[in-house]
Amino acid sequence: MAQHSLIGYCLKAKTSSWTTILRCLDTEDILGKFWWATWKQVNLDEKNFILSHLLEKFKQYKHIKEKYGDEESDSGHEVFDYEVLLGILKERGNHVFHSNKTEFKWSIDDVEFSHSILLWHIATFLLFYNDHKKYSGGVLGPYCQISKLLSDYMMYLLLVRPLMLPKGIGEVRITDTREEVIRLLGKGKSLTNNDATSALLHINYELGFLSTHNKLVLRDGCKLALKLQGLVEELR
Repeated sequence: MAQHSLIGYCLKAKTSSWTTILRCLDTEDILGKFWWATWKQVNLDEKNFILSHLLEKFKQYKHIKEKYGDEESDSGHEVFDYEVLLGILKERGNHVFHSNKTEFKWSIDDVEFSHSILLWHIATFLLFYNDHKKYSGGVLGPYCQISKLLSDYMMYLLLVRPLMLPKGIGEVRITDTREEVIRLLGKGKSLTNNDATSALLHINYELGFLSTHNKLVLRDGCKLALKLQGLVEELR
Protein backbone atom coordinates (compact mmCIF):
# COMPACT_ATOMS: atom_id res chain seq x y z
CA MET A 1 0.00 0.00 0.00
CA ALA A 2 1.41 3.38 -1.01
CA GLN A 3 2.27 5.75 1.85
CA HIS A 4 2.93 9.48 2.21
CA SER A 5 3.29 11.40 5.46
CA LEU A 6 2.86 15.16 4.98
CA ILE A 7 4.75 16.18 8.13
CA GLY A 8 7.38 13.47 7.55
CA TYR A 9 7.69 14.80 3.99
CA CYS A 10 8.21 18.33 5.36
CA LEU A 11 10.88 17.13 7.81
CA LYS A 12 12.85 15.44 5.03
CA ALA A 13 12.31 18.15 2.42
CA LYS A 14 13.37 21.04 4.64
CA THR A 15 16.78 19.48 5.43
CA SER A 16 17.56 18.04 2.00
CA SER A 17 19.85 20.02 -0.30
CA TRP A 18 18.20 18.28 -3.25
CA THR A 19 14.86 19.87 -2.39
CA THR A 20 15.98 23.42 -3.15
CA ILE A 21 17.46 22.35 -6.48
CA LEU A 22 14.39 20.34 -7.47
CA ARG A 23 11.98 23.11 -6.53
CA CYS A 24 13.75 25.49 -8.92
CA LEU A 25 13.22 23.05 -11.81
CA ASP A 26 9.96 21.50 -10.62
CA THR A 27 7.78 24.28 -9.21
CA GLU A 28 4.88 21.90 -8.41
CA ASP A 29 7.26 19.48 -6.65
CA ILE A 30 5.95 16.52 -8.63
CA LEU A 31 9.28 14.67 -8.37
CA GLY A 32 9.45 15.37 -4.63
CA LYS A 33 6.04 13.81 -4.05
CA PHE A 34 7.13 10.60 -5.78
CA TRP A 35 10.60 10.75 -4.22
CA TRP A 36 9.33 10.65 -0.62
CA ALA A 37 6.53 8.12 -1.22
CA THR A 38 7.00 4.69 0.38
CA TRP A 39 5.27 1.31 0.21
CA LYS A 40 4.22 -0.98 3.05
CA GLN A 41 3.16 -4.59 3.06
CA VAL A 42 -0.45 -4.96 4.22
CA ASN A 43 -0.72 -7.57 6.99
CA LEU A 44 -3.66 -9.82 7.87
CA ASP A 45 -5.08 -7.49 10.57
CA GLU A 46 -5.16 -4.62 8.10
CA LYS A 47 -6.76 -6.74 5.37
CA ASN A 48 -9.44 -7.96 7.77
CA PHE A 49 -10.13 -4.41 8.97
CA ILE A 50 -10.65 -3.12 5.41
CA LEU A 51 -12.71 -6.17 4.40
CA SER A 52 -14.99 -5.90 7.44
CA HIS A 53 -15.60 -2.22 6.61
CA LEU A 54 -16.53 -3.06 3.01
CA LEU A 55 -18.84 -5.85 4.18
CA GLU A 56 -20.51 -3.44 6.62
CA LYS A 57 -21.08 -0.96 3.78
CA PHE A 58 -22.58 -3.71 1.63
CA LYS A 59 -24.83 -4.77 4.52
CA GLN A 60 -25.96 -1.15 4.88
CA TYR A 61 -26.66 -0.98 1.13
CA LYS A 62 -28.76 -4.17 1.23
CA HIS A 63 -30.71 -2.93 4.25
CA ILE A 64 -31.66 0.31 2.48
CA LYS A 65 -32.63 -1.57 -0.68
CA GLU A 66 -34.83 -3.98 1.27
CA LYS A 67 -36.43 -1.15 3.21
CA TYR A 68 -37.51 0.77 0.12
CA GLY A 69 -38.05 -2.24 -2.13
CA ASP A 70 -35.77 -3.78 -4.77
CA GLU A 71 -36.20 -3.13 -8.45
CA GLU A 72 -35.65 -5.86 -10.97
CA SER A 73 -34.55 -5.63 -14.58
CA ASP A 74 -36.41 -7.28 -17.43
CA SER A 75 -34.12 -10.30 -17.05
CA GLY A 76 -35.18 -10.75 -13.42
CA HIS A 77 -31.87 -9.62 -11.93
CA GLU A 78 -31.63 -7.02 -9.18
CA VAL A 79 -30.95 -3.48 -10.40
CA PHE A 80 -27.87 -1.89 -8.86
CA ASP A 81 -28.87 1.41 -7.22
CA TYR A 82 -26.05 3.94 -7.69
CA GLU A 83 -27.93 6.67 -5.80
CA VAL A 84 -28.10 4.55 -2.65
CA LEU A 85 -24.42 3.65 -2.95
CA LEU A 86 -23.41 7.29 -3.46
CA GLY A 87 -25.37 8.26 -0.36
CA ILE A 88 -23.45 5.67 1.68
CA LEU A 89 -20.08 6.77 0.27
CA LYS A 90 -20.83 10.42 1.06
CA GLU A 91 -20.92 9.57 4.77
CA ARG A 92 -17.13 10.05 4.72
CA GLY A 93 -16.72 8.51 8.17
CA ASN A 94 -19.18 10.70 10.06
CA HIS A 95 -21.24 7.62 11.02
CA VAL A 96 -18.42 6.79 13.47
CA PHE A 97 -19.49 9.67 15.71
CA HIS A 98 -22.70 9.26 17.64
CA SER A 99 -25.09 12.12 18.28
CA ASN A 100 -23.41 12.90 21.61
CA LYS A 101 -20.09 13.55 19.82
CA THR A 102 -21.24 16.37 17.54
CA GLU A 103 -18.16 18.45 18.41
CA PHE A 104 -16.18 16.33 15.91
CA LYS A 105 -18.60 16.49 12.97
CA TRP A 106 -17.26 19.90 11.85
CA SER A 107 -14.06 18.10 10.77
CA ILE A 108 -16.00 15.98 8.25
CA ASP A 109 -19.30 17.63 7.37
CA ASP A 110 -18.41 21.32 7.48
CA VAL A 111 -15.18 21.34 5.45
CA GLU A 112 -14.25 20.52 1.86
CA PHE A 113 -13.12 16.92 1.22
CA SER A 114 -9.39 17.62 0.77
CA HIS A 115 -9.43 19.85 3.88
CA SER A 116 -10.98 16.99 5.87
CA ILE A 117 -8.36 14.48 4.67
CA LEU A 118 -5.52 16.88 5.53
CA LEU A 119 -6.66 17.82 9.02
CA TRP A 120 -7.41 14.19 9.96
CA HIS A 121 -4.04 13.17 8.51
CA ILE A 122 -2.27 15.77 10.66
CA ALA A 123 -4.22 14.74 13.77
CA THR A 124 -3.48 11.05 13.14
CA PHE A 125 0.24 11.76 12.75
CA LEU A 126 0.37 13.76 16.00
CA LEU A 127 -1.58 11.20 18.03
CA PHE A 128 0.33 8.24 16.56
CA TYR A 129 3.77 9.50 17.57
CA ASN A 130 2.59 11.10 20.79
CA ASP A 131 0.96 7.85 21.96
CA HIS A 132 3.95 5.73 20.90
CA LYS A 133 6.15 8.02 22.94
CA LYS A 134 3.96 7.60 26.04
CA TYR A 135 2.91 3.95 25.70
CA SER A 136 4.35 0.71 24.37
CA GLY A 137 3.10 -0.69 21.06
CA GLY A 138 1.54 -3.67 22.86
CA VAL A 139 -0.68 -1.37 24.92
CA LEU A 140 -1.89 0.53 21.86
CA GLY A 141 -2.82 -2.54 19.84
CA PRO A 142 -3.13 -2.99 16.04
CA TYR A 143 -5.74 -0.26 15.37
CA CYS A 144 -3.17 2.46 16.01
CA GLN A 145 -0.99 1.11 13.20
CA ILE A 146 -3.98 0.54 10.91
CA SER A 147 -5.18 4.14 11.30
CA LYS A 148 -1.70 5.45 10.43
CA LEU A 149 -1.46 3.15 7.40
CA LEU A 150 -4.82 4.27 6.00
CA SER A 151 -4.15 7.92 6.80
CA ASP A 152 -0.84 7.84 4.92
CA TYR A 153 -2.52 6.07 2.00
CA MET A 154 -5.16 8.81 1.74
CA MET A 155 -2.38 11.39 1.87
CA TYR A 156 -0.61 9.57 -0.97
CA LEU A 157 -3.78 9.73 -3.08
CA LEU A 158 -4.24 13.42 -2.33
CA LEU A 159 -0.60 14.25 -3.16
CA VAL A 160 0.26 11.86 -5.98
CA ARG A 161 -3.03 10.49 -7.35
CA PRO A 162 -5.59 13.30 -6.87
CA LEU A 163 -7.70 12.12 -9.84
CA MET A 164 -8.71 9.09 -7.75
CA LEU A 165 -10.48 11.41 -5.27
CA PRO A 166 -13.40 13.86 -5.56
CA LYS A 167 -12.35 17.11 -7.22
CA GLY A 168 -11.28 19.83 -4.80
CA ILE A 169 -8.53 22.35 -4.11
CA GLY A 170 -6.22 19.91 -2.37
CA GLU A 171 -3.06 21.07 -4.17
CA VAL A 172 -3.40 24.63 -2.87
CA ARG A 173 -4.06 23.46 0.69
CA ILE A 174 -1.18 20.96 0.62
CA THR A 175 1.33 23.57 -0.60
CA ASP A 176 0.19 26.16 1.94
CA THR A 177 0.15 23.67 4.81
CA ARG A 178 3.57 22.30 3.89
CA GLU A 179 5.10 25.78 3.87
CA GLU A 180 3.48 26.57 7.23
CA VAL A 181 4.79 23.35 8.81
CA ILE A 182 8.32 24.08 7.58
CA ARG A 183 8.11 27.67 8.85
CA LEU A 184 6.94 26.63 12.32
CA LEU A 185 9.45 23.79 12.68
CA GLY A 186 12.36 25.84 11.39
CA LYS A 187 13.91 25.47 7.96
CA GLY A 188 17.16 23.50 7.92
CA LYS A 189 16.74 22.00 11.39
CA SER A 190 17.03 18.23 11.66
CA LEU A 191 14.03 16.95 13.64
CA THR A 192 12.51 13.52 14.29
CA ASN A 193 8.81 12.70 14.01
CA ASN A 194 8.62 12.83 17.83
CA ASP A 195 10.26 16.27 17.86
CA ALA A 196 7.78 17.58 15.29
CA THR A 197 4.83 16.10 17.21
CA SER A 198 5.86 17.72 20.50
CA ALA A 199 6.50 21.07 18.80
CA LEU A 200 3.17 21.17 16.93
CA LEU A 201 1.08 20.07 19.92
CA HIS A 202 2.71 22.70 22.14
CA ILE A 203 2.61 25.45 19.55
CA ASN A 204 -1.13 25.00 19.04
CA TYR A 205 -1.92 28.01 21.23
CA GLU A 206 -0.22 30.21 18.63
CA LEU A 207 -2.14 28.60 15.78
CA GLY A 208 -5.40 29.52 17.51
CA PHE A 209 -4.74 33.17 16.73
CA LEU A 210 -4.03 32.57 13.06
CA SER A 211 -6.94 33.18 10.73
CA THR A 212 -5.49 33.35 7.22
CA HIS A 213 -6.64 30.60 4.86
CA ASN A 214 -3.29 28.86 4.44
CA LYS A 215 -2.99 28.27 8.19
CA LEU A 216 -6.47 26.88 8.80
CA VAL A 217 -5.64 23.25 7.93
CA LEU A 218 -2.68 23.01 10.30
CA ARG A 219 -4.58 24.80 13.05
CA ASP A 220 -7.61 22.55 12.59
CA GLY A 221 -5.45 19.40 12.55
CA CYS A 222 -3.75 20.35 15.81
CA LYS A 223 -7.08 21.33 17.37
CA LEU A 224 -8.63 18.00 16.33
CA ALA A 225 -5.69 16.06 17.82
CA LEU A 226 -6.11 17.81 21.17
CA LYS A 227 -9.89 17.19 21.14
CA LEU A 228 -9.33 13.50 20.42
CA GLN A 229 -6.83 13.29 23.27
CA GLY A 230 -9.54 14.73 25.51
CA LEU A 231 -11.98 12.08 24.26
CA VAL A 232 -9.51 9.31 25.18
CA GLU A 233 -9.23 10.68 28.69
CA GLU A 234 -13.02 10.98 28.95
CA LEU A 235 -13.59 7.37 27.83
CA ARG A 236 -10.60 6.02 29.81
